[in-house]
Amino acid sequence: MSRKIYKSLTLPTGDITSPVCVGDLPSFNYKVSLPTPTEAVTRHLEANPDLPGVILLDNGRLAGIIPRIRIFERLGHRFGLELFLRKPIIELHKNLAPETYVISDHTNIKDAVHFALSRPTHAIYEPVVVAYDDHETRLLDVYTLLVAQSVTLDNLNNLMGSINHIKLVLSINPGLEKTLDAIMGTLKKVVPYHQAAILLKEPSGLHLSARHVSVYTPSQPILQNDIYRSILDTRRPIYLEDVKMVPAWSNLSAIGDLRTWMGLPVLHKHVPLGVLSLARRSLSPFNKDEMDMAQAFTEHIGAALSNSNIHSR
Repeated sequence: MSRKIYKSLTLPTGDITSPVCVGDLPSFNYKVSLPTPTEAVTRHLEANPDLPGVILLDNGRLAGIIPRIRIFERLGHRFGLELFLRKPIIELHKNLAPETYVISDHTNIKDAVHFALSRPTHAIYEPVVVAYDDHETRLLDVYTLLVAQSVTLDNLNNLMGSINHIKLVLSINPGLEKTLDAIMGTLKKVVPYHQAAILLKEPSGLHLSARHVSVYTPSQPILQNDIYRSILDTRRPIYLEDVKMVPAWSNLSAIGDLRTWMGLPVLHKHVPLGVLSLARRSLSPFNKDEMDMAQAFTEHIGAALSNSNIHSR
């Protein structure tokens, strides 16, 4: 079973991705069974210098890991090659007795960094195991985790400059698609999401597929959905930590296979134009700061829709 994983934090366009959780980060799937000769493992590690270590399996189940640096350090010590190189990898694992640190793929970047750096000093920079809902496990290099945290902090630090850019785009009004792309691209940097959509209140016959968002008129089931109607009627956002626990989600599921969701009213001069849908495919809750920032961005979306006169078509 294959898994789509970001190969890099940099996209071909030059944009830096904003991962929602550790499951979005590049990770490694090098696994061997316990009887595998240590020599075979070292050959593979030498041929693949980016691998941070190896996962050991016992009858298909996680039995532990050995970090790359621990393997070569032990083999480099006196009698290391003679004692372990031609023996099963389990013998080296028993000798080193490394701890195995496991986190869920849903864990957000901030919590994952805290988890990694809270380990004993000797283990801080060793890889962690990422566990997925389908019981797959992969190795995550802590360097990758720290880079992701750095990207997140840079995005927050540059927020004011990005907002000023949005205001400039709105004043130029280069067209709805380009304007929304600028707004949603900036929003995604500070409130990472897997999927975004603007569900318009009034029929428009419009469908845009910008890089960061789709804008369309909701289908009839969505229009009749209690959650959607409540957001428009009360002009207040609704946040669902786990959509699977909410019976009223049924019709809204048409917008995608999602897990965590929030819908925010898009207003212009207090008139509701539609709903901004932000969603994550993982069970990775939005925090209060993220919800507040998303709410602020709906004002720019409302202005963009107003400028295009989309709501009056």
